Amino acid sequence: MLEINLLPKEYKRRGNVLNFDKSILYVGIAVAVFVIFLGGVTLYQRYQISHMDKMIAKARMEENRYKKDIAIIDALTEVKEKILARVDAIEKLDQRRDFYINLLEDLNSRIPEFLWLTQFEEIPPAMASAGEGGAQAPGQAKKTPGQPGAGNQAANAASKQAGAAGPTGMGRAEFKGYAHSLNAIGGFIIGLMKSD
Repeated sequence: MLEINLLPKEYKRRGNVLNFDKSILYVGIAVAVFVIFLGGVTLYQRYQISHMDKMIAKARMEENRYKKDIAIIDALTEVKEKILARVDAIEKLDQRRDFYINLLEDLNSRIPEFLWLTQFEEIPPAMASAGEGGAQAPGQAKKTPGQPGAGNQAANAASKQAGAAGPTGMGRAEFKGYAHSLNAIGGFIIGLMKSD
């Protein structure tokens, strides 16, 4: 059967110059949507990265600012520990102040003429019982009541030692000094034996 188109040219149906298969069109649309989605994800990640970079820079600035404060706090903590250690030492000395005053007054009254003490060391009870006579312990009191005069250099050449041991649990004390004669040392030892 034959068909004849009698419509004028302007009304004639034009044939599609390009014929697309619908499946290719759907695949193209899907690829375009996927590319747009990837572009959106990339832009979002770039925004997140720039935001994180800003936060890291801000955190580093705060860290640099706080480093000075941390150093000051550490220094203050160290000073506080030193002060507390000194206060503790002073409190320990203050607890036994009367004992030391009485001890030195008694010691001073028993020093004869021509005998000069140059050093007095108290050895705590723990060290005295361990037998460490010459070692100095932390918190040990050192007193130097007097030193020999310049005119007695001949007597200063011979240095003498005398030690006094207290009752059990009381510790020990060591004296170092100079004497003009053995009689002065003997008088000093007798005086120490009479002392409490």
